[in-house]
Amino acid sequence: HERQFVTDASHELRTPLAIARAETELVREALTDESLRESLASAIEEIDRLAAVVEDLLLLARADATSTLDRMETIDLGQLAASAAIRFSSVAAGRGVNLVADGAASVRGDARAVERALANLVDNAVRHTPDGGTVEIAVEAEPPGAVLTVRDNGEGVPPEMLGTLFNRFTQSKLGHGGAGLGLSIVAAVAASHGGGVRARNLPEGGLEIALELG
Repeated sequence: HERQFVTDASHELRTPLAIARAETELVREALTDESLRESLASAIEEIDRLAAVVEDLLLLARADATSTLDRMETIDLGQLAASAAIRFSSVAAGRGVNLVADGAASVRGDARAVERALANLVDNAVRHTPDGGTVEIAVEAEPPGAVLTVRDNGEGVPPEMLGTLFNRFTQSKLGHGGAGLGLSIVAAVAASHGGGVRARNLPEGGLEIALELG
């Protein structure tokens, strides 16, 4: 019953969030006062964040209900990584973070689910990388599957948190808020693709998370 409630509520939230975003964008475009435009741009970012949480809840509910993937298709992970780099480029630039993607591989799976998992990894890395830092999205074939790795050169996480990083509602970094759903999404997507997820602090500083698929 709880899972069904989450699914129903998430579906009900999708439409009003989309309408709220569209209406806010229309008002923003009509304004000439730059301070008001900036405020509405910030509001749009928060609406997008809420929409992302809704999508995460839906994905988790589906993962809880069944281990069967919604769809099976060939996923170009190199293209997926490049698209993620473009999608987060403005956010990264605003934080003074260099975002790069490299590598090529393909797997069979649910492209939308893998895209959502990668978005969570990149968003987490960009938000916790200091000004002037770098976030790298690396794609590597590991037959019979492939690995998507996201590395940053931030502070990393306390060693005692590495084992619980992918649990639901575990905050990914001390001192930072958030619903704590993002990394559990990554684990759910990995499991549904017959893979796994691992995290480690890098010797030179920063966090590396590898999403294994297939």
